[in-house]
Amino acid sequence: MRRDGTRIANDLIADNGVKRNPQYFDDLLRLELDICDREPFVGIGGLYQLIG
Repeated sequence: MRRDGTRIANDLIADNGVKRNPQYFDDLLRLELDICDREPFVGIGGLYQLIG
């Protein structure tokens, strides 16, 4: 079983314009996937999803 939190880094970036850049988005996605199952980031999102 794997534990994942919700997105974190994306919500902390105020400039939505950079999120439309495909290369930037790929980097952001890698970061989100890297931190989504680590503490304290799992608990920050306020919900849990159990994927079995």
